[in-house]
Amino acid sequence: MPMNQKKIRSIQCLLFSFLTIIGCSYTDYKNQNQDLTGEWNFEILSCFPSEKKCMPYLNEAFPVKIPVPENLRKFYPHFIGEGKYSLEFDLIDPESDLILLGSIGSVDRTYLNGVLIGREGYAEKEFSVSAFNKVREYSIPRGILKPNNNLIEIYFTSMDIKSGIHAGPLMIGKKENLYFTVEYWRVIREYIFLAMPVILIIILVLFLVTMSVWRPGEGNVFLCLAFIAYFFRAMYFIPFPWPGDYLNFLKIQWLGQYVAQFVSIVYFMRTFGIHSKSFDWTMHAFLIMGVVALGLSGTYEEEYTIEMYQHILVNIIVALLIFAKFWIKNPDRISNWKHYTGASIIVIILNTFDIFMRMYKINTPWLYHYMSVINTINFLGFYMFHIYIWKEESKLELETKLNRQKLEIANELHDIMGSELSQIVVLSEGDIPASKNTLKNLAKTSLEKVRDFSRVLKGEDKPLPLNELIDFFEKRLKNLHRFDIEIRKDPKTKSLLSEDLILLQLERILSEWISNILKHSKPTKIIIGTYYQRKSNKVYVYIINSPGKFKWNGKAEKGGLLSIRNRVSIIGGKVFCLARNGESIFFISLKIKHKSKISQKI
Repeated sequence: MPMNQKKIRSIQCLLFSFLTIIGCSYTDYKNQNQDLTGEWNFEILSCFPSEKKCMPYLNEAFPVKIPVPENLRKFYPHFIGEGKYSLEFDLIDPESDLILLGSIGSVDRTYLNGVLIGREGYAEKEFSVSAFNKVREYSIPRGILKPNNNLIEIYFTSMDIKSGIHAGPLMIGKKENLYFTVEYWRVIREYIFLAMPVILIIILVLFLVTMSVWRPGEGNVFLCLAFIAYFFRAMYFIPFPWPGDYLNFLKIQWLGQYVAQFVSIVYFMRTFGIHSKSFDWTMHAFLIMGVVALGLSGTYEEEYTIEMYQHILVNIIVALLIFAKFWIKNPDRISNWKHYTGASIIVIILNTFDIFMRMYKINTPWLYHYMSVINTINFLGFYMFHIYIWKEESKLELETKLNRQKLEIANELHDIMGSELSQIVVLSEGDIPASKNTLKNLAKTSLEKVRDFSRVLKGEDKPLPLNELIDFFEKRLKNLHRFDIEIRKDPKTKSLLSEDLILLQLERILSEWISNILKHSKPTKIIIGTYYQRKSNKVYVYIINSPGKFKWNGKAEKGGLLSIRNRVSIIGGKVFCLARNGESIFFISLKIKHKSKISQKI
């Protein structure tokens, strides 16, 4: 058997053994411990002052018998306040020293025969802590239990969707017999929800690592909003002391859940490139209206009702109908429709799970919270998928850029080299062929251009950035100690020109022109500068020498001026020289591509 198969079989055996132990321990607990499930006495003691729909319950006759464990909202859906459970029982095992009371929503104080044996959560004016998912296991002090007529009294405060003794098991027995059962239900009810903050920490680390490669216009704002909303949502599963009214804390939780689901849908659409101005404004409007409506709610019932309509009407109906509209209208937006459809089904399922919170009759609010954890995992999956898309798009853009550069170089070689080689062929034929010097000069300039292209392609002679190139000429001219040097660099031109071919040609052009100045003008002052004109989106490089009276329209047939003209044409620029006030002003102008990106940098 291969090694991998052996490992798989070993893991399967361990899982089977673990599940077998759990099943045997849990199904056999009745034989070891006294079961307390059944009908308990229940009564409502008070309602929160703001909860008007709770007040009529106070007029009913109490106590009443209700089955336990059951979500109390199944019988009293609008009860927000203080209540009491009680049960009388005869003891079976006199050595019992632990009582297990399942989960109680939201806060409890438990008495056994009039003695306080434990409490979880707080519901005070100063601060509140809900313990709706906390497994209640309280130690029983010696001497408290009696053989007959023992009384359990649980005073509790109902503030959550899961109200009263909403989940079991309920039993009394020895600690050693109940240990595994307690730990099992802690995993199911408490530890599993710690996955949400752990996942959010993972997402935060991914944010910090990948934020530098986020691409604009792909829902990054929604991504951050979703993360913040999930963060507030995760606080619901951590014993976090909330200052003041707990209902305000619930409002924030519902708001976080609403925003998290809402912006996750929008973010998911953006991942597939599905958005438009009308769509964005519609989604923003629904988001703002939902947040304002929930913020203005004053009672638990209002919060609950608004939150219900937010999730059902807005998240599911509105968002998914718009989603379907784009899918039907633009079926070719995504080439792999199977992945798109599968992801769409996941979004629909994960954004309809709020219905489980409303189904008191079959006690599904726990399923609602489990789905919240899955939804957070799904959000992480969306983000990982988005990173994958960024990676693939970056590869594609890099390949496109490389192919574009190759095409530009090929065009340059074809237009310039082909032109000059054609001239050589034409001039060497006919009745009166051109002189050897003419053909020699043409061949020489052709070789220079081939050499320039090859150096760029091979990465040799890495040219200096424009402003550093100006500094280089300043230093070289100052070393001659023959004239005054002035440099006028526009800070905007520092990073505008970055192509190696352009910078290499600029270096040769400036060197050629400065050599002509030194040979023919004998200047006393030289000014070298750069300037960026936003309106025309051009960079100007100029050299002013005085005295100087030279004029040039940029055309030439031989010599150094022809070399300058050819190099400028290679980089798609223009060149000329003006004579003014006893000075010669030499200009090179270059059009910058991608104007919007340059403007952002500046």
